[in-house]
Amino acid sequence: MRLCRFAVIAIALTLFVVVRPASAESIGVGHDLFMTVPGQTNLIVDAGPFGGTGFVEFPLEGIPFGPGNTDTIVERLDGHDFATQGNTATIQIELVALSLQSVAPVNIGGNLWDVHITGSPSTTPGTLIVNKTSSGGGDFQVDLLPIVVDITFNQLNSPTEITQTDEFIFDGAGVWSFNPGPANQNNANHPSGGLYIGVDPLTGEKAVTILTGAGASGTATHAFVPSMPTPAAAGLGLPLLGLLGVTRPRRQRAA
Repeated sequence: MRLCRFAVIAIALTLFVVVRPASAESIGVGHDLFMTVPGQTNLIVDAGPFGGTGFVEFPLEGIPFGPGNTDTIVERLDGHDFATQGNTATIQIELVALSLQSVAPVNIGGNLWDVHITGSPSTTPGTLIVNKTSSGGGDFQVDLLPIVVDITFNQLNSPTEITQTDEFIFDGAGVWSFNPGPANQNNANHPSGGLYIGVDPLTGEKAVTILTGAGASGTATHAFVPSMPTPAAAGLGLPLLGLLGVTRPRRQRAA
């Protein structure tokens, strides 16, 4: 009986060691998958090329390309071991893909215009400064992330099209977690590396990150959260659905 009791105790201790989660102390290279938040994302440009005066604002939304409702992908090119390298990591990052469109046509000088934006990496990577402030994660700053954008303006009911290629420089800040938020979309093709931008380390919920940028074409604000399955915000509750809105299919320009 005593031998049996000792055996049970030994098994229990072994199971405790196996299933007890290890402390999170390192992050690897990986991808951050985001979906754009309409209502907080816009492009402001000179209205002159479109027959207007002053500046005009185009509210923007994402065009998802997957996985899930992902419309923006950023790659982290470096890892960091907080245990041996300190609680602040400086990581090179670059945009992998970006796809946005205007929420609705904008009236400029009596004509309606749509805009579509795609993004690609610059020749110079950006910098992500990651601060570990708790056992669950911390905060971060994006320091000068350059993005090459192709901006196409389409006049509705007309073949008129204006295309601009520009480099925008973005910066901003937010929170991150060692643990994924609800309905995380990282997969084998887009590994997380153990770092989840836009997840609150205290609550585990998704948090909005806002980056602001400028280029020769104008200024931009990009608000986003970690991407979710399609349909948007499935199973995550009505308040978040109201925040994120519903992404429409890309509009077709009139011939």
